[in-house]
Amino acid sequence: MSEWHHHYYPEYEPDLDYYINGPSREPQKFNGKGDFRLWEVEVCDILGYEGVVEALDGKPDSMKQGEWKVFDEKACSILRFYLSEEVQNKVVAEKSSKDILEKLERLYLKKESFIERISLKMQLYKMRMDESTTSLRDHLEEFNRRVTELSEFEVELSEEDKVSILLASLPEKYNNLVMGMLYAKDSVDCYEVEEMLLFNDNRNAVARNQNRNAEAKAGVTKDQGSCGGSKSSSGSSKSRNHKVVECHYCHEIGHVLNHCPKLELKKARNMNF
Repeated sequence: MSEWHHHYYPEYEPDLDYYINGPSREPQKFNGKGDFRLWEVEVCDILGYEGVVEALDGKPDSMKQGEWKVFDEKACSILRFYLSEEVQNKVVAEKSSKDILEKLERLYLKKESFIERISLKMQLYKMRMDESTTSLRDHLEEFNRRVTELSEFEVELSEEDKVSILLASLPEKYNNLVMGMLYAKDSVDCYEVEEMLLFNDNRNAVARNQNRNAEAKAGVTKDQGSCGGSKSSSGSSKSRNHKVVECHYCHEIGHVLNHCPKLELKKARNMNF
């Protein structure tokens, strides 16, 4: 059993003033099952308030050994005070506050990181795009966000792996498109694949608009034909009104500037290249 269990050092206990004017949140005793990173931040706040947080960096050369022993023992006392008995037993052999915290980090911080890495990987691998609720652009943004989260845990996916995971998350119709693009390549870049997917998606949207405009124009022509034999002033007026619908961008008849397929195609190309 450690020396700390045999002796009481009142000068090492947190000051009563801490409970009155100190940090507003006092940490719970860490039992090995909670959020270690949050506990560590809160305990370091207390060490800072008590003026001994520098002990976690080890003994400074300018401090005498006797002064350092008192200084570090106070930090050790505070750290142990906020540990459950079970966790205290795991750091009983550590001789300094720096050693105690480093041992706790080895035991619990890496474990938390491991679990979070596994969770993030599962979320990425299980991603599936629902075309009824999600656009391709939104799906790609979510995919890249999760890849970035993994990189923060030092998990770096190769470009080939990223493309493979991305394709698995997309509807089947995108696979042939990407595989055709990659057929003549020896390497792959996920960013390039995403740009190609977005360009193709925008091009399809423009084509759909063109089809709608063509159908609308065909409907107008049909209406004109049904009343083409009329010599009335009203029929003549309707005919003239249909003919003056002209796009100010491409100067074609049948749609206006806001619905010009050529202009939309130009915007899509500028956005992706």
